[in-house]
Amino acid sequence: MNRAQEIDTLLKYMYDGFRKYNIPIDLDNVYSTLCNYGFDEKEIHIQTDSLFPLWIERYKDKPNLTVEHDPRQKSFLQFHNQKTDESKHLKLYVSLNPNAYYEGINLIFDFIEKNNMKTSSKVANKFRSDEIVLRLEDKEDVEKVISFINSNQFLVANARPTNPFLNREGIVGIGYDDTVSYNSTIAYFLVDYLKKTKTPGYDDFVKYLYARYVNLFQNKSELNDFINSEHFRNNCERIRDLYPKIFNHEIYLENNYKIVFEAIFNNIYGDSYKNLFGCIAESKKIFENSVIEDKYKLLSQYICYAYFKKYNYNVNSVIEALARFSSGDQNAITRDNNFRFKFMYNLRTEDIVKITNGDIVSYVNDILVFDGPDYKKGFAETQELSKPKDFEMFIEGLRETYRKYGKDHLVLCFDELLRGNFNVITNDSGFRKYFMNKYNTGELVSLANQYVNSLLGNNATYTGDLGQMLFNILQNDYGFNNPTEVLDVNDRNR
Repeated sequence: MNRAQEIDTLLKYMYDGFRKYNIPIDLDNVYSTLCNYGFDEKEIHIQTDSLFPLWIERYKDKPNLTVEHDPRQKSFLQFHNQKTDESKHLKLYVSLNPNAYYEGINLIFDFIEKNNMKTSSKVANKFRSDEIVLRLEDKEDVEKVISFINSNQFLVANARPTNPFLNREGIVGIGYDDTVSYNSTIAYFLVDYLKKTKTPGYDDFVKYLYARYVNLFQNKSELNDFINSEHFRNNCERIRDLYPKIFNHEIYLENNYKIVFEAIFNNIYGDSYKNLFGCIAESKKIFENSVIEDKYKLLSQYICYAYFKKYNYNVNSVIEALARFSSGDQNAITRDNNFRFKFMYNLRTEDIVKITNGDIVSYVNDILVFDGPDYKKGFAETQELSKPKDFEMFIEGLRETYRKYGKDHLVLCFDELLRGNFNVITNDSGFRKYFMNKYNTGELVSLANQYVNSLLGNNATYTGDLGQMLFNILQNDYGFNNPTEVLDVNDRNR
């Protein structure tokens, strides 16, 4: 039975079983069903916390692993090493037969300790499908641990299945761990689905999830109801305590749910678990752009920057950009200095109306009168970061990247370049090394935005597929139009 069939069977089991035995369809019961997947009634009541002191003793003198029982999580024993981001990992799940529990956990954590892996992991005090939870941040560590577990005959022979809504690589279940719990999110939407559906099954659930995604994060017709739900509000209070420096916790949480949804789609479609590393990168970007001191200060900084630098003292252009943003056009805000991302993650369009009291024109002019002089005085009027030679190097780096990897790769490069990630261009002829040695990340962001705006020219407000648009410009204006230039696949590793 493949995972799609397992999901189909489990959905029908829950739908029929809850109704037959008059079990409430609520978060506790659905979450418990996921946790107990693959275990019988007797097994799930066997307590294992008597083993906790044995593991604490086993690892007490090991340099690369600390084992302790945190009273705030009485149901788990914690295994951790090095300072790690508590909320941004891939989460690996392993479930073992009761008679293999102790030895199996020893094998896994001996391997993690021996290889000095950065981890924040835990094991449960009773048998369940998520009894062993391995949080790993480093991509190489994730792949090493998955390979070790799947190549160990003892672990494979004693494995139980993890819940099918997780991705799966051999006997290892794989989810995405962030501020929002992956399994809790699945359970929350399963409750809603099981209450509404008349035809439970894999295909029906996929359609339901897609409709919820569209209504929550695209047309946002259901977003306000979700934000006001007890589930969302409880999580919002929790992250407000965890991350007091985040200004707008609602927007931060909304964006985290969006990423978790995308991780869920990836997993239930059976796509590679390696795609989940992109979720970690996106989550870190959201966090970095969500920690601001004040949304009023952010707006003031943008107005001054846009007036003095972006639009060259054209106040009407600043006013127009803010008016467009307050009408829902996020692309109206420049990418320079990460302003667009900061607006997206901290300001709702209605915030602009509230802050400006509905009068953008007067507000912008007041900011320029009161804050403008200090901003201009403190803003070093430095020369442009780039010189003609650097722009030529940038174009040639793109050309070599196109020759080596082809159009599809180049089109996808631009979003990363605009974030300052120049690793996506080839280092042949030293292009990547040239830029990364010369500029820091912030300067690379400004540099890439400057060059992209220069390439776009009159198309600077283009809101379609940016990568495709830039490739078309490179084709037409810079000669990226000879298909024979693209290297044969066998030459791409040179």
